Amino acid sequence: MSFRVLIIPEDPTYNGYILKPLVTHMLAELGKPQATVDLLTNPKLSGFEQAKEAIKKRLVDAYRYLDLWLFLPDVDRATGLDELEQEVKAQGVSSM
Repeated sequence: MSFRVLIIPEDPTYNGYILKPLVTHMLAELGKPQATVDLLTNPKLSGFEQAKEAIKKRLVDAYRYLDLWLFLPDVDRATGLDELEQEVKAQGVSSM
């Protein structure tokens, strides 16, 4: 069975080059070497606030079928993540 992962970066142009190989390697080390790892490029996000809004309003319907979402924001602006998790849970997405 395939394990499908979506990486949600603040900006895929700059962060994607490191995040996808990093997550792929981490999953292999965790026993999921065949995992399919995709980097979110549609919609193209540019910034923390835009990423949070996309997660709350657009991504749930488009990517609900995936097994794992990894929102990997830059640490400098990563605030309000507990509230974001609760809002997404309210839309029927489970968290681990």
